[in-house]
Amino acid sequence: MIEVFAELFKAQYKDVFDKRILTEIQYQNVGFHLEKLRSYQNAFQSIEIRLDAELKPLDKKDFSIYLTNEKHIQTYKNKEKFLKALNEYVSTGAEIKEAIFQKALPMQFNYDYRTNLLTPN
Repeated sequence: MIEVFAELFKAQYKDVFDKRILTEIQYQNVGFHLEKLRSYQNAFQSIEIRLDAELKPLDKKDFSIYLTNEKHIQTYKNKEKFLKALNEYVSTGAEIKEAIFQKALPMQFNYDYRTNLLTPN
């Protein structure tokens, strides 16, 4: 990543800087911090994803909701039931402001921008 950036940087600024000026000084003159790019590169390279021959991940991660006890499961089901009733009410032509529900019941509902609906948290 750093090597590619260095090549592109040199190509773009070849007529701006003298060849005798160190590359680090050139970066400083344009306001670029190489340390940030190094830290991003290190963070990116630390991500371990095993791929098969077709470049598909071997380890399938399940990002489903995990509830630890019966009380949490019942609370989640009640939130779903509430949202179902609310959506039925909206389907009759009523208008609601989802943000009001999020403010009135903090940390209980999220707004899903893909479906334009509230979802249980």
